[in-house]
Amino acid sequence: MDAGQLEARIKKLNERMRRMPRLYVAEVVAFAALGYLVYLLVVVLALGLLAGMLMLIILKPSFVLLKLGWKAGVPLLVLIGALFRALRVETHDPQGLPLTRSMAPGLFAIIDRLSSKLRVPSLQWVLVTEEYNAAVTQRPRFGLFGSRNTLLLGFPLLQSLSTEDLTAVLAHEFGHLSGNHGRFTGWLYRAVRSYVALLESTGNNRPLERFLEWYVPRLSALTFPLRRQNEYEADAVSAEVVGARRAAQALTNVHVRGALEGEFWRAVQRKSFDSPHPPASLFLDWEQRVQAQPPADAREALKRSLEEVTGSTDTHPSLADRLQKLAVLPEVEDPPATSAARELLGAHYIAVAEQAGYRWSAKVHKEWQEQYESMQDKRQRLATLEQRATERALTPEEAFARADLNEDVHPDADPLPLFRAVLELDPQHSGARFSCARVLLLRDDAAGVELMKPFETGGDPRLRSIASALLSRYYERTGNRQAAADSLTRAEGAHAEQVARERAREELNIDDEFVPHGLSAPELAAVASDLALFPGVKLAYLVRKVVAGDALPSFVIAIEPTLKARALDEASLPERIVEALTLPGPSWCLRLDQNPRFKAPLSRVEGSLVFRR
Repeated sequence: MDAGQLEARIKKLNERMRRMPRLYVAEVVAFAALGYLVYLLVVVLALGLLAGMLMLIILKPSFVLLKLGWKAGVPLLVLIGALFRALRVETHDPQGLPLTRSMAPGLFAIIDRLSSKLRVPSLQWVLVTEEYNAAVTQRPRFGLFGSRNTLLLGFPLLQSLSTEDLTAVLAHEFGHLSGNHGRFTGWLYRAVRSYVALLESTGNNRPLERFLEWYVPRLSALTFPLRRQNEYEADAVSAEVVGARRAAQALTNVHVRGALEGEFWRAVQRKSFDSPHPPASLFLDWEQRVQAQPPADAREALKRSLEEVTGSTDTHPSLADRLQKLAVLPEVEDPPATSAARELLGAHYIAVAEQAGYRWSAKVHKEWQEQYESMQDKRQRLATLEQRATERALTPEEAFARADLNEDVHPDADPLPLFRAVLELDPQHSGARFSCARVLLLRDDAAGVELMKPFETGGDPRLRSIASALLSRYYERTGNRQAAADSLTRAEGAHAEQVARERAREELNIDDEFVPHGLSAPELAAVASDLALFPGVKLAYLVRKVVAGDALPSFVIAIEPTLKARALDEASLPERIVEALTLPGPSWCLRLDQNPRFKAPLSRVEGSLVFRR
């Protein structure tokens, strides 16, 4: 289901919920229960078939039944093992700095009060993170069943809000889990998260993964209107706890101070140009930035937030819609004199700020180091080109490299003159035309539109996606909503095409296009010789998979293991074969006993059978 189909489906579901709410809810309940039902039915059916087969063999033993039991029983055992392993899937728990009651007794007092008032399930952890956010996450304990609840508190958010505002934010998050409000929609909210978490952690459990890949997007779309309703219900819970005005003001403050994030993180990132070590004290810098936010900037940030419209594919409503539901007009408030972080952490404030900074520094250290080294390399290459420009005229490619490097090394300088200089050397230079168009559009200069439009129809879907996205944002800023929507649709289409290409390179599906391998006789003999080194291979097929846009061919090797290899369940056999074969392109290897549907399409390809023991 692509973005356009998803948006159209959600619009229909919103209308259906409005016109026939009871029928819609019944459909949601039935489909939400389907996942559990399918899982249990498959387990029961597989166990029943296996038990029946064993009973038949015991009561009427024969060679034919033993052979049938072996051929059918082994796959059943593999399936049952995979299904039960899914119940023991270890999902990745949220990461952060754990807070204890002794470190923040005031915070835990608020948590206890809200938990009791709203009948919220107990929390396993309270973690401080480095993001400007707050959330309650639920991770399944046993596959689809049970949950572990964690409260995530972004330290920058704690530094930006008063304790009263933080209480409103926590009440909203707890509202998603509340036993008092929205019990049904809260359950759906958690069910979708549980299925998504399970899908992320299925590993090599291919049958379960295939079902979830079909089921999760449809469950997410079907429950979308109710999950958005749950956001409004969570706001209502917050209003019940702290009052509608404070709940609305907390929402407003979160948006207004969050508007500082972009420039703040860009300033932090620029430090990687000159220092190989990330700044561990950045959260103390953030606190100063929040306190210094000019009132005019705050008013502009609020204006921009209120102009945002509720997206058709995002369960979170816009700020304007949320404030309208709360029936409160927004105001701009000064930052709190004492933030929730300082008030609730007290003497531990500096230690937590430093530890959060160290955690962030350790997390980004490798990438930061690479960026620092990359910048030093760019400076060196730019210096070489600058020196060369004093000795002779640069070629168009050299001039473009100089302009491109100069924009990275000197981000505060105007990059346009150097890119235009490239076009004077070569008016059709693609890179320079795109760069000029990009710079002009970011300045809201209409001259960039005609320069950028040809890139919306090029052959590279990634470039088409970027060009359309830049045009869409330009049109949005300049008030042309229809043109913005049209360009956004083109950007989403190009992005979907790019994703499809990447998936085609990474995944193997039954409906892929397979063609003859195209190897020469000596190359084919080498493949057969390498396959003969694996005693577990009975026969093998070799074909090429057609992947649009790829210069190198992609190969598929499908092996039929010997009976001994099946009994030993040599899971690493395909991986070892891929490593051993020398093919002129990327390759997959699969076992036909585990993927029997591939045998027919692969064996039909001319010359595909390349090895038989």
